[in-house]
Amino acid sequence: MMRRRIPVLIGFLWLIVVAVMAVATGGDWPGEPPRSVYLSDSLEKGSEFEALYYEEELYAVLTPSSSEDGEGRRIVSLSESGEASAVTPVLELESGGTVSTLRMTRDGFYLTVILDDGAGAGVYFVESENLSAENLTAEETPEPLSLALMSSMEAGEGRQINWAAYEGGVLLTWKDDGTGAEYYEQAMADEADCEQLLMDMGQEANIRQFNMICYLVLLFAGWLLLFLVVRFLSNRSYTVYAIVLVELLLLLVTAGGVALATMSSRNTARTETDRYSNYYISALLVEMKALQPLEDFEAEGFYQSDTYEEIYSLLSGFLSDEGTGEVFTDICILRQEDSSILVSASGKNGALLATLYGEDAELLEADFTTDGSSVYTLAAVRGDSAPGLFAEAESRGYLVFAVLMFLAASALCLTLLLVRGSELRKFSAAMLQVSAGQEVPMGKAVRSRDVAVMWNSLMELQKKIGRINYTRYRIFESCYRFAPKNIEKIFGRDSITEVAGGDTVCLRGTVAFVTLAEPRGASDSCAQQLNDFVTLMENHMEESGGYFVSGNADLTSLKLLFTEGEQDGAEFGISFLRELYAKGALADLKAGILLHASSFLYGVAGDERQSFPFLLAEEKAELERFADWFRRMELRLVVTAEAGAQQKPPGAIRFIGYLCLTQSGRRLDLYEMLEAYLQAERKPKTETLERFEKALELFYQNDFYLARNAFSDVLKVNPMDHMARWYLFTCEKYLNQSCGEGDICRLRCEG
Repeated sequence: MMRRRIPVLIGFLWLIVVAVMAVATGGDWPGEPPRSVYLSDSLEKGSEFEALYYEEELYAVLTPSSSEDGEGRRIVSLSESGEASAVTPVLELESGGTVSTLRMTRDGFYLTVILDDGAGAGVYFVESENLSAENLTAEETPEPLSLALMSSMEAGEGRQINWAAYEGGVLLTWKDDGTGAEYYEQAMADEADCEQLLMDMGQEANIRQFNMICYLVLLFAGWLLLFLVVRFLSNRSYTVYAIVLVELLLLLVTAGGVALATMSSRNTARTETDRYSNYYISALLVEMKALQPLEDFEAEGFYQSDTYEEIYSLLSGFLSDEGTGEVFTDICILRQEDSSILVSASGKNGALLATLYGEDAELLEADFTTDGSSVYTLAAVRGDSAPGLFAEAESRGYLVFAVLMFLAASALCLTLLLVRGSELRKFSAAMLQVSAGQEVPMGKAVRSRDVAVMWNSLMELQKKIGRINYTRYRIFESCYRFAPKNIEKIFGRDSITEVAGGDTVCLRGTVAFVTLAEPRGASDSCAQQLNDFVTLMENHMEESGGYFVSGNADLTSLKLLFTEGEQDGAEFGISFLRELYAKGALADLKAGILLHASSFLYGVAGDERQSFPFLLAEEKAELERFADWFRRMELRLVVTAEAGAQQKPPGAIRFIGYLCLTQSGRRLDLYEMLEAYLQAERKPKTETLERFEKALELFYQNDFYLARNAFSDVLKVNPMDHMARWYLFTCEKYLNQSCGEGDICRLRCEG
């Protein structure tokens, strides 16, 4: 019971783990995701926000991420839950550009853009009436809204605009000479408030539906893995255990090798990257110090000087190199006391380093001084992928080599295990066949010595089992030849060997008393007649489902049993007697059958040395005498009323009288089945059937005179009707007597 509960408990714990992971991810743990990206995906898949503005509601510029030059921009209004409440038509900007900021006033929206890669900045105005909720539900796409520049400005010769915003009717810009950086810093602080907005459950579900699918797949994958592990453990196949163990060991070895090689390669790569990065920075610092004179970076007019141009060219040229460009994100000169950017290869001067690149940017720093004795830092911002620059190709090579080695080793091990496992499976199948009594062909191809020894042992065992089965078959055959066939079925046993002396069973059915004339003499021809008779009786008995129960020594009296509800004694008697009298050589036996249904006690008397079957019934002895008398009266098949009710004999029958049992005084009505005669013998009895019944009716009325005349008429048509002749003589007997003793109308066997 505990073994069954453990998998259920593990499956329940796995459900809890996956649920905790899903809830943790839904709660933005362990890291804070970019909220603006989530909000844009909740509105339109594959979109992003170029600019945000918060004033009681959140306004944003929504742009398809796949568009070129900002095509398909729209301004959208969002509630605090992130639900879109209104949207503008698609904006077509006169001069294009990269969106910098979005500002809202009472009249409408001011959209500032950076033109010509920072050479200028411009402002577009969008009236507030263009922002409508109807655009969200419109069946047809609204016409695009064409916008012209409301105002613009140039960066100036040698200058670059990094950011622009339209505030209070003034176009504020942040240039590469550091002017306007304070506006940018303030704008970044204001936009940070937008990240505090929350989404409702519907938007969370819409945004995270892919994550939900992934967690469902993870959940069912874990359950499937648990099911396979349970089946694997319950299978108890050592071949499977060996395969799984070998595969796990190979996987651990190869994975460990790849991990160690990758870690070593990455450590080497990081060391190389650090070494080369320091070398680059040192070389750059040497080149920068070679500039004469090295002016103070904070001196007035520095950004208009030739020195700035030379330093900027030196930094941007250094970053544009293919090798360093893959390692570094930006190269800049910082004021050491506050990490403010003074000169950078990106041109984003005047802002704080943390504002642009965050607190986690990996820096390589080199301090130096100018003639003004101010301390500065030459800093290189390195991205997260930088350490993989030297190790990427090597790691891929390790992985490919490890996969190939794992597949080769797995193929080799699986081949060896499956070859051995196939031999064991064949041997196991052969053992099942032998245990089921089937024969296994010799000459199995066996490669391993230990399995070959087992095969030889199995073959010897099969030979012994064959000899034992042959001996048992001969014993059973002998038992069936000299014992009643299927006697074990009467006793409800599986084998005749289970039947022992003293076994008895009380059953109800129909007993066929088969009698025949005693053979004349003791010649071989008489013996052959008896053999043919028994063989014929056995064949018909098997077809009708009867059992042979007992017989006397000279075979003149035999008893067969037909159990109630399953077998047909009447059908046996009809088919057997017809074929018997159709064979002229057997007709001399003058066989007859009496069928009677009652309760009998059947048993076996004796011990292991000798046993005899017996059948006991109250009326058996008297019925045996009448059965022989009916045979002498040349009646073929006689049935009692009880047997007729159970067997339902087919064809024409005639009532021939009744007899009274001596011990119990019971009356048994008797009927003759005419279907047991051949056609030539059946025809006259069928023609005189009504006359015989009328004569018998007169006989029972004690009108022996008229009954005698009626039986005489029957004999005129059918002189061989011995039953009518017996009734005729009986009528003659009582006509000459004044009265008779007892029941004078019953049948009496004489002699």
